[in-house]
Amino acid sequence: MRIALVTSSFFPCRGGLEQHVGNLARELRAAGDDVRIFTRTPGPARWHDIPVERLRSLFTLPYALGRFAPDLVHAHGARRPFAAWGLLAARRLRLPSVFTAHCFYPAHSWASALKKGLFDSTLGWVSLQSAGALLALTPNDQRDAILLGAPAQRFHLVPNSLRLAGAPAPPPPGSPRSLLFVGRLDPVKRVDHLLNALAELPGFDLTVIGPDGGHRAALEAQTARLGLAARVHFLGEVDDDTLANAYARCGLFVLPSAYEGLPTVALEAMAAARPVLAAASGGTSFLIRPGENGFLFDPHNLYELVSLIRRCSSADLAPLGAAARQTILDNFTWEVNGERIRTIYQHFRSGAAGEPAQSPAPGAIG
Repeated sequence: MRIALVTSSFFPCRGGLEQHVGNLARELRAAGDDVRIFTRTPGPARWHDIPVERLRSLFTLPYALGRFAPDLVHAHGARRPFAAWGLLAARRLRLPSVFTAHCFYPAHSWASALKKGLFDSTLGWVSLQSAGALLALTPNDQRDAILLGAPAQRFHLVPNSLRLAGAPAPPPPGSPRSLLFVGRLDPVKRVDHLLNALAELPGFDLTVIGPDGGHRAALEAQTARLGLAARVHFLGEVDDDTLANAYARCGLFVLPSAYEGLPTVALEAMAAARPVLAAASGGTSFLIRPGENGFLFDPHNLYELVSLIRRCSSADLAPLGAAARQTILDNFTWEVNGERIRTIYQHFRSGAAGEPAQSPAPGAIG
C-alpha cells in the first residue's frame, strides 16, 4: 500500500508523537508498504530512508498528498490544524483516512479552554467525522474523543508501542535512590511536585531529561530555593545512548504528570525493567497494575508520592521490573500492534463495505 502519514511535528523534534509516527513508518516500510511522511517540521528529506515532505504551509498539504496519490491517509495529533487539514484533504481527494488523536490534554486556563473549545467545535469536530477509522491509544482517549463528537463505532484501541526487535537485554536494577524523569518541561508534567517530594527525601537524587516547554527556568529556580542543586541534574534533550544509560542507572522512573495519554517514556522505562511510579491520570492507569508492574499515586498528594518512593527504596525491585518489561513485550511492541494497524488499513484496500472490524483491546492490561 501507499500510505501517507500526516503529522505537524516530526524529527528532529523528539517527543512521544514524533516517535510514534516514526516507529509506525518504519514498521510499515519493513512490511513492504510505500510510506511517506508529511510534516511542518523543517529537516532532512529522508529519515531512516523514508521520504519526508516538509511543507511550509498547511495549505499546500492537499496538493502534496495529491502528487503522492496514496491509497490511504493516516493523520496524527489531537487539536492539530495540520492533521485536521490532512483528513479534510483526504475526504476531498476521496481517499480512505485514519486518525490517531494521541491525547486530548485538558485546559489549564480560561484562554486555553477558549482556544480548545473553538477548535473542538469547528475544525476538530469536522475532522473526527471525516476519518474512516479512529485509533485510540487508551480508553481515556477514546472516551474524550466520543465526548467531542467522534462516532463510537469507528474506534479501534491500539496502544502506543516500542520497537524492541534486536534490543539488548535489560540492565540489572539500578540504585533505588536514583530517580529519573523524562518528558517536556511543561507545567502539566508537574516536575515541581517531584522536586517538592525530593526535598523530603534526603539521600535521593533526580535526573531530569527533556526539552524545555517554557518551565525549565522556574524549575531550576525552585531547585536552588529548596537546596537541591547538588542532587538534581537537568540534562535537557539527549541522544538515544544517553537516554538508555539514564534508564539503566535509575532505580525508579517517576512520572508525576497532571494528565497523560500513553507516554512513550513510561513504556521505555518499563522495557528497561524499571518500575514506574506514575500519577493516576489519563492513560497511565491503562498501563500500570499497582504493586505488580509499578505504582500509581494521587497527582495532588505530595506525601503519598514521598511515602511510595521511600517504600520502593527498601524493596526488592527486580520482580517489579521484570513484570514491567513483560507487560511491554506482551502488549506494547510494534511487532504486535503494527500488524493490527495494517489490518485496519487492509480493510480499505480490499474495498470492503462498512466500518473496519473492531480490533480487540490488548489482553491482560488493567
